[in-house]
Amino acid sequence: MKITEEDINEMTRFIARNISRKLGVRKPDFKSVPELIDEIQSLDSATYDIMDKFLKTYHEWFNFHKRIDQQGNQGNLSSAETEELTNLIQQRDSIREELLERINNLP
Repeated sequence: MKITEEDINEMTRFIARNISRKLGVRKPDFKSVPELIDEIQSLDSATYDIMDKFLKTYHEWFNFHKRIDQQGNQGNLSSAETEELTNLIQQRDSIREELLERINNLP
């Protein structure tokens, strides 16, 4: 899988800006990601918790791919690695759905 650190950073920016807009943060396009994350946490800690959990899980999934790529094992996973990847994907997707549900239900 070809995904980069910049892809991860862009995902984080995208999520932080979109949630900030939904929460009514002023001028989110002109604030840094750490500023937006701080505002999200102070405005809606439940949304922040889900977002934080999703971003951590997304990073775990990315780091798995990064490790496999560094080892040259992409497309050649052991059964244990396949199971680990499957679990990471399921966790990532489940938490993403939880986050989307939360965002869609924000006023």
